Formats: sequence, C-alpha cells, structure tokens
Amino acid sequence: MLYYKEYFYELGFIIQPKYLDMFLPNALRVANGRLRVSFHQLDIENGRANGVPREERICRLCQIEIDDKCHFTCKCVTYVEIKEKYQYILGPSPYYRIP
Repeated sequence: MLYYKEYFYELGFIIQPKYLDMFLPNALRVANGRLRVSFHQLDIENGRANGVPREERICRLCQIEIDDKCHFTCKCVTYVEIKEKYQYILGPSPYYRIP
C-alpha cells in the first residue's frame, strides 16, 4: 500500500489535505476523519438510514436548513464560537464572517 500511496502522490491523483501537515490533537483528527467518511450523527445520514425525505432532515439546533456537512461546518449559527476557535483548521468560510 505504501508503494501505491507514493506512486499516486507522484502522479498527482492524490492530494494530501493541508490539515494533515499541521499538529492537531487526536480528538480533532478523529472528528475530522469521521466527517470525511460520513461516520457522524448528522441528520443527513441518520435521516437517510431511517427513510426520512431529504428536505425534512432539518438541523435540530438552528432549525434553518438541512443538517449536512456543509451546514454543520460552515453555516450553522449555533456553532459560531466553536468555528471561531478552530478557524485555523476550517479556514475562512464563504457563508459567514467572523469579526
């Protein structure tokens, strides 16, 4: 597997995300990994598993829009303080502006 990883990096098929180059506490690495592979408790996945129509999978906290990864990481107003704290990982968001 190591050979293929290096080979595909050389060819440019695989681009390593920038957050992998920085030190992150283990809990943040785990949380980020779970989001990337859809192993989370957001309503977009739970609703799909339970047969809830997509348009009804609304965020339980803000009740504004569908609770998917983009909403959770970028748009949900409930998590503004957390987003401010970890903006160095998430990067700037086109959906909200931190003063």
